[in-house]
Amino acid sequence: ALVISGPFRPLDDAEVEAVVRFIERGGRLAVMLHIGPTLTNLLHRLKLAYANFVLSEQENIIDGDPKNFRVMVQQTSPLFEGIDHFSLYGGWGLISTVPSAKIIAATSPKAWVDLNGNKKMSANEVVGSVGVIVAGELGAGRFVVFGDDAIFQNKFLDQQNRRLAKNLARWLQ
Repeated sequence: ALVISGPFRPLDDAEVEAVVRFIERGGRLAVMLHIGPTLTNLLHRLKLAYANFVLSEQENIIDGDPKNFRVMVQQTSPLFEGIDHFSLYGGWGLISTVPSAKIIAATSPKAWVDLNGNKKMSANEVVGSVGVIVAGELGAGRFVVFGDDAIFQNKFLDQQNRRLAKNLARWLQ
């Protein structure tokens, strides 16, 4: 198994190819975004894309900050065994462009991208449900991409996120 969590420098082409070969040969990959641009090349190879701005939410907000919110689990997945929600702390939206990679968790329909950074929804900002976890297959392997790396950091490791982390560890085996 391979975990790539919150890299601050982009993977080079050789690294991306090595990761893709690893998955194709039966490996399991978990990726957590801190900043999207450092993973653009890898996500492109997995046929995924990310939103250009951090997501904000109008529902299930944590401590009054619309960038921190709970995501209600709507899909069945081994990752979600025993949890009904998990929390995000400054997450990026994810998009799949192929049927072999599916959004398995998304914001509420009232989420938005805070284009002007004012922490309030403005007239020019699009509202809608956005993917925050994508799971897929490539060759003989599997991958999962989280739109946030903070969900597994000590400060944010609440009971639900801790269970999600344990489920991820089992999924990676």
